[in-house]
Amino acid sequence: IDTCFFKTRDGFHPFRESLLLKDENYLILSIASLSPIKNHELKIQVLKLLNGLNLKVRLLIIGSGPLKEKLLDLARREGVLNYITFIDYIPNREIYKYMQSADLLLHCSINESFCNVIIESLLTGLPIVSTKVGVLKDGFFKDLVSVKIVDCNPNSVLKGIVDLFSSDINNSLRQKNKIHKMIKKRYSIDIKVENYFNEYCALSDKRYR
Repeated sequence: IDTCFFKTRDGFHPFRESLLLKDENYLILSIASLSPIKNHELKIQVLKLLNGLNLKVRLLIIGSGPLKEKLLDLARREGVLNYITFIDYIPNREIYKYMQSADLLLHCSINESFCNVIIESLLTGLPIVSTKVGVLKDGFFKDLVSVKIVDCNPNSVLKGIVDLFSSDINNSLRQKNKIHKMIKKRYSIDIKVENYFNEYCALSDKRYR
């Protein structure tokens, strides 16, 4: 991950106005392809529950895929179509601007091998509610108050979101410098290149012995 492109939030939210969001509105962000493994149906179910609690929530889904019409139909049937915005594609170098605009990243995948979006969200200081997939499996970020790991069901996800909305998010964001250092030390491009080079050298040494 190129940590230079994911900047911490500084109070500037460039896309909230374009979405007609007021200060009291919550913007939940999802960045994932519209495929079955990403479990977008669960997000729509949770959005309905959040509306039932009279929380002013908007869901922004960035991603494309074969399920878009099905998801639009589900949102229409659940009565939340007016609270969801779909954007098919955003260049990777522009993603952080949407992360700066959001209040929370929601990630409900059934399975992931690594999950870059988790790391990228942490780099911008964006709180996260996610199922236990990818980098969240190894417990490296388990002590961060801005990360809620939830089960793959509506009530668990709902609780994680409400807990984060009810907590002192500004306090959790004070960890951002620490988080940035943690990620840069473990997941930056330079570190990955160095690790691959060391592995290559080790394999080369074995080959020619």
